[in-house]
Amino acid sequence: MNKMKIVISLIVMSSAVVFTACSHKTVSTPKAADAVSLSTASITEGEKTYKINCGKCHELKDPSEYSLKEWAPIMRSMARKAHLDDIQKNNVTAYVFSLAKK
Repeated sequence: MNKMKIVISLIVMSSAVVFTACSHKTVSTPKAADAVSLSTASITEGEKTYKINCGKCHELKDPSEYSLKEWAPIMRSMARKAHLDDIQKNNVTAYVFSLAKK
């Protein structure tokens, strides 16, 4: 498994832990293999959401122009302004993080 898939898997699994901890519902933890395919789906959905929602208000930025450290505060601020729900925010974050400069 390459480093990017590991990073994305960790992001997805961390999100699952946060949602589980903050939710009153019972959520099962995905297996590691499921997390990788889920991360691919998250990235794909995140790209769609990024292009549709973020492009409504401004020119889209190339995700590779920013590092993970630079994207984190951008995502916090812009997700709120774009009224993204938690799933959309996590998907867009997975997308931009997957392409962020190293």
